[in-house]
Parts: sequence; structure tokens; C-alpha cells
Amino acid sequence: MASEETLPNSDFAFDLLKKLKVPYNVRRHSLKVTEKALELAEKIKLREIDMDLIEPERDFLPQTLEEKIICLADKHIAGTKEVSIEQRFEKWFNKYGKTQILTKAKERIEKIQREIEDLT
Repeated sequence: MASEETLPNSDFAFDLLKKLKVPYNVRRHSLKVTEKALELAEKIKLREIDMDLIEPERDFLPQTLEEKIICLADKHIAGTKEVSIEQRFEKWFNKYGKTQILTKAKERIEKIQREIEDLT
């Protein structure tokens, strides 16, 4: 796992996003996702599971443990509020309909959630 010295802290990241003129609500959302990802990663780290930062082939679906943690954390944050996967997808189903794409996405996220829960 990369040493903590090589990773930017949240203040640096927030300031960088501000300099890049990323809207405030997006910056807040990013920080909440980071908090949730760190919470999940810490639970996994306590189980002494190696989390290598290996760059997989790209197919835009989370492959590495780190990508899965960030993906799951992102789905748990709506704006700046923590929500369940069920709540998150229920909102999307109500807004866009229970489409095949959303149904498949929910299945993928639930699979990732089970994988992460098995590690925590």
C-alpha cells in the first residue's frame, strides 16, 4: 500500500478543487465520499488485508479493492448525507424508472458491498 506521506490530505484536496473552481457542493460530496472510503479501508486494514495500488486494465468498472471501496463509498453518499444502497437506488428508480441499466448497476454495487463487508 502506498505510504500515507505520498497521498494528499483532505485539506490539500479541498483547496485544489477550490482552485480548479469545482462547485462547493461537489467539493463537499467529494470529502464525504473520501470519509466513507477511509472508514471502509480502515476496517479492511484492521484485518491486515493488503491493498496494493495496482492499475488494472480499464473497463470503467471497479477492479481493485481501492476502486471498489471508492465506488461503494460514493454510492453511500447522496450530496453530503450518508444513505443506504437501497435508499440511493430507490431515489434513482423513482426518478428514472426501474431500467435495466439501473437494475444491473444496483446488482453490481450490492455484490461489491458484500465483498467489502466480508473483509470488514
